[in-house]
Amino acid sequence: MNALKTPPSAPSASSAVQPKAPKCPRSERGAKALLSRFSRLDAALAASDAKLEKRIAELREKHTSRTASRRTRRGAMVDALIAFIEANKALFEKPRSRSYPGIGTLGIRLGQRTLELAESGSWEEVLELLMDAANGSDEMDQFLVHPPMEINRAALLAKATTEQLVSLGLHIVQTERAFVKTCTQPGTRETTPIESEVAK
Repeated sequence: MNALKTPPSAPSASSAVQPKAPKCPRSERGAKALLSRFSRLDAALAASDAKLEKRIAELREKHTSRTASRRTRRGAMVDALIAFIEANKALFEKPRSRSYPGIGTLGIRLGQRTLELAESGSWEEVLELLMDAANGSDEMDQFLVHPPMEINRAALLAKATTEQLVSLGLHIVQTERAFVKTCTQPGTRETTPIESEVAK
């Protein structure tokens, strides 16, 4: 009985015979000939890359067209969930997010707390008020950096009470960002920051 013969397998990319590397030209004529070959090869590769990019662009355009309605529906779903978060902020106070296993997460991220001036105020006026208040008061003096005489904004953010801030014409603002995150995609869709005043 004749043994079964298996057809030869195609060589893999790693086992394929690699082209022979060109040797260093021995003369200017040889260098010119090698440059000519290089120029033709480079042009052929550039043309091939251009065709590939064109094909990729065509496929991307087709894909975008085919999924347009689903993307619109996805965006509307995100907007509806963001509206739910903003209308029910009490659900996201502690903890700031609510996870639903196997589905996703809804929540609010807090941004950096910053000092804001009253509408008609200026930082020069705040400094003058603070210097007057700090005269003989160690409690208010901690909010100054001297020398030079400057406002210690970090200390105000960390230690000042609401009453102290109001007396200086200041208040603390902190941005909030509602987010929707699914379990199937690592990215998140977020709203624009929503400013809200934070009382200490």
